[in-house]
Amino acid sequence: MAKSSFYYRLLILAVAAGLVIILAGCGGTVYPTPTFQSAPDVLTLEQLLAEYENNPEETSAKYEGRIFYFPSIYVKKMVSYNLDVRTNPNSYGVGNEKIWFKPDYIYDLDPIGIGFTVDILGVVQGWKSGILFIDQCSYYVVEGGELPPPAGY
Repeated sequence: MAKSSFYYRLLILAVAAGLVIILAGCGGTVYPTPTFQSAPDVLTLEQLLAEYENNPEETSAKYEGRIFYFPSIYVKKMVSYNLDVRTNPNSYGVGNEKIWFKPDYIYDLDPIGIGFTVDILGVVQGWKSGILFIDQCSYYVVEGGELPPPAGY
């Protein structure tokens, strides 16, 4: 009887250890939330576009390379210029005809779809091929819509 009690306790201990190991592996990848010593300046798209259209050189010197907070951006389309995200994860983003917000992490786009309103933190990169690029973006959903069903993996 003592021998079976020992094996029963050993089995319970093994099951408990297995559960701890399995649950520890379910954590998933964690992507950092940006932190700042002081809050980034708020910049509206209308202001930024108007300045770039009126005086591109001066506006480039004033804004490029700096991080800004862009409030209440309506997502008109999800954009991409590279078919293989593994080779260039920053080739995807949200935007419209004139502005493209590219994520710091591709997975930041998962909870966003067309018709959503998002607040965005991003670094102004400037004009390229007639499009204003904002890179290293973090998105915060303000108002959402319906996301399409997930694709099979």
